[in-house]
Amino acid sequence: MLSALPPITSHVANDDSRSDGALILLRVLLGCTLLAAIFLSWPMWLSTREFPLVPLSKAIPQFSSPLDLAFIILLVAGIVVTILRPSSIAAFGIVGAFLLLWAQDQNRIHPWVFVYILFYATLAVQWRAQAKATSAYNVTPRLQFILIAVYFWTGIQKLRYTYFVDVVEVLVGFLKPGSSESTLLAATLLFRSAPFLEILFALLLIHPRLARLGVVGVLALHLGITLLLASTHFNASVLPWNLFMTGAVLLLFWRKTPSSRLILRPGRSIFRWLVLLLCGILPTLGYVGLWNSYLSFAVYAGASARGYGFIRGSSDFLPDTMRSQLHEIDEDAKELQFDEWGYSVLNSMPSPEAHVLLGVGRALCKEKFTSKEGLTLAIIDAPLPWERRGRETTYTCTHGELAG
Repeated sequence: MLSALPPITSHVANDDSRSDGALILLRVLLGCTLLAAIFLSWPMWLSTREFPLVPLSKAIPQFSSPLDLAFIILLVAGIVVTILRPSSIAAFGIVGAFLLLWAQDQNRIHPWVFVYILFYATLAVQWRAQAKATSAYNVTPRLQFILIAVYFWTGIQKLRYTYFVDVVEVLVGFLKPGSSESTLLAATLLFRSAPFLEILFALLLIHPRLARLGVVGVLALHLGITLLLASTHFNASVLPWNLFMTGAVLLLFWRKTPSSRLILRPGRSIFRWLVLLLCGILPTLGYVGLWNSYLSFAVYAGASARGYGFIRGSSDFLPDTMRSQLHEIDEDAKELQFDEWGYSVLNSMPSPEAHVLLGVGRALCKEKFTSKEGLTLAIIDAPLPWERRGRETTYTCTHGELAG
């Protein structure tokens, strides 16, 4: 069956990817899985919701209802256009729309959103070159480089104390009901080897003669992730991304892989240098907490900050979505975990960045609590690779960081 996959052309001077069956399938898969991801995380893209918006800047205007819904409908229409035919205008529009939505709320940037942006930007450059009948843009190595970077950095980000101890324990915990000791032991070993396997698969994909081994490994990896997510009913919005990554790796690497040099070199193109910067260089800063963890492909790596709200006194005035997520500490105090509350509202995990969590706390102080003494916030920074727990800082609503 795999041998029946349509070939990927080398995209030399006279090639046109519109006649390339594999890239046509990739374009359709890209659009369909993105539509599914937007549908599953629909509340995250709207401005009228209970979980606070945290813009990149206060100067960025927000869409009010029903303009927010109309904007998303336009975005969906643009995605549908790219499913039906190559359109650089629609693809650039999709990239611009996601960047604006991210600027309006930093909780909207996820690794899957970032990958979709990179793919649409790459395809937009190619389609624009074709429309102008200029020399063909060698799109396949650029798309392959993005995928290789995802697996490489996802593995690197897991090489930290918190992953091997805490995250593995949580993952094994999902399997405990009804599982034998031998099964749990095997699962523990597998989860602890996952970072090294992901790095290995990325390196295999680079080499033309070993790429198929990497493809098989990636397919097994995504099958395991999908089964784990489906069994736990957790973060369903990433399931379409798993499907996309599986199909993209199969379509881009199985039949033909360009030379390693062609995949890795940026050449003279400014856009290729930008992709290299975003996917190859900046994630090194993310490993030590100097760059956005999601933009560094830190997925289930234990590289996240955590935010908590401690509420004293009555909570009857709070919205239902908040009260349903409160955990009682004692008779007069309750705890609110921002990630649990955010997921219950957005159907997708909120941003794990400390400065974004502070923005959530600032909005709580401003919009929800008339009594400033009723809320205390704790922000735990993302731990460094050799730490088990990051630094914890507590705030009240009269604190300068939250009162602004």
